[in-house]
Amino acid sequence: MAGLQPSEMTIFIGPEGGIQMISGTEWSLESLAWARGAQMAYRVSQQNHTVTVVGRAGSRTCLFRAETSNGTARQLLSNQALYSAAPKALSAAA
Repeated sequence: MAGLQPSEMTIFIGPEGGIQMISGTEWSLESLAWARGAQMAYRVSQQNHTVTVVGRAGSRTCLFRAETSNGTARQLLSNQALYSAAPKALSAAA
């Protein structure tokens, strides 16, 4: 939705495959997963132009980090001229 700031989201997957999602919490991912009885837990957050996903399943963890398309476009185009102006053609006087 336009105008809304993204917030941190935590996603839990239970032993039977059920999915729960909560947003905005100060608890650690490990503590939340244990309290909810989750088999797997993921925390998704965005800071500036980077999206980070931390995953946890038992004692295993993984980390994914990617730039959002908006940030990537800015990096690619930051030193590029988006247009060039050509001199106005002179018309011949009759």
